[in-house]
Amino acid sequence: MSVNRILILDTNVLYNDWYMKQAHIVSLEIFVRNDELQIVIPEVVLIELKNKFKYYLKKHISDLNKSKIPFQRLVDFEIKTPSETHLDS
Repeated sequence: MSVNRILILDTNVLYNDWYMKQAHIVSLEIFVRNDELQIVIPEVVLIELKNKFKYYLKKHISDLNKSKIPFQRLVDFEIKTPSETHLDS
């Protein structure tokens, strides 16, 4: 017997779990597979997540770029890091 329960996920549930691998999300998969639960992620949440992901990715790339110069001096070889501009498309 399938129970039609709908769980609507908000940004704060998925934030910092970009690949949905934390235990609280993975455990929901059992209910979804048994047709006991349907998960809905509203479009506005997807847009928010995409924007947050890009923001933090740019921030971490910037941090890497700032710290790579002193590191390169220590190890005496060039380290290639992604460019922030590639994320603007």
